[in-house]
Amino acid sequence: MSVWYVAAAVMAGRKTLVAPMKAPRWRLAGRKPEEESGGKPYTQGLLRFNGVVVLAFCALQVLLAHLQLNPHGFGVVSADSDVVYRFVA
Repeated sequence: MSVWYVAAAVMAGRKTLVAPMKAPRWRLAGRKPEEESGGKPYTQGLLRFNGVVVLAFCALQVLLAHLQLNPHGFGVVSADSDVVYRFVA
């Protein structure tokens, strides 16, 4: 099954293989699948997702010294390091 076939099925509104996996995520987000998404909810969702990614990245940097698969033994990245700022910007 090609990507183009799946994309055409989604655009036509037909059910696809991933449709059952999408429903729980939509419920978690408080959305109804039949609703259209305007610009404001889309932007809010995008900003929320990016906020979660930034927090996950910062948590990864803080927990780096305690991770099991840390072969080089890197320590915790300091808060005044520019690594986080480069990632966010």
